Amino acid sequence: MHFTIRSEHSEDVAEIDAMLRAAFGQAAEADLVQRLRVAGDLALSLVAEEDGAVVGHVGFVPVTLEPETGYRIWGLAPLSVLPHRQGEGIGSALVEHGIAAAADAGIGLVLVLGDQNYYGRFGFDTTLAAGLEVAWAGPYFAGLALCALPPARGRASYPVAFDDLS
Repeated sequence: MHFTIRSEHSEDVAEIDAMLRAAFGQAAEADLVQRLRVAGDLALSLVAEEDGAVVGHVGFVPVTLEPETGYRIWGLAPLSVLPHRQGEGIGSALVEHGIAAAADAGIGLVLVLGDQNYYGRFGFDTTLAAGLEVAWAGPYFAGLALCALPPARGRASYPVAFDDLS
């Protein structure tokens, strides 16, 4: 099995939507990505493609912080892989490509809400997000510094599409 990682194309939208619904077993994440796309709030949207079919997706969104930090922040959300393809390294490849693209774009910090057993392997650390105020702060909220940074502190704001999440 061989897959490639590339930027999302407009013809991928329906496949991404169907894959998100299958991967999460609900519509919330698919609806979130659609709202982000329509609002122009996907800073980066990557797909894993194999034999012309989308088998994975990851999105990154801009995050603002008050007070201003002097560096740019992205949030990773969401990451998905077709259920029958999970555990094959597709998600890891998407995260690694996304982190590399974030570093190339001059992003200083990437945030994620997720299982530290998974995201910790990429260097995400909950202590890097501990000083941030956000609705979902807690033991699953982590950060990855892409350069030497002072600790991030303050109120983190994600795109308005996240306001509809419960």
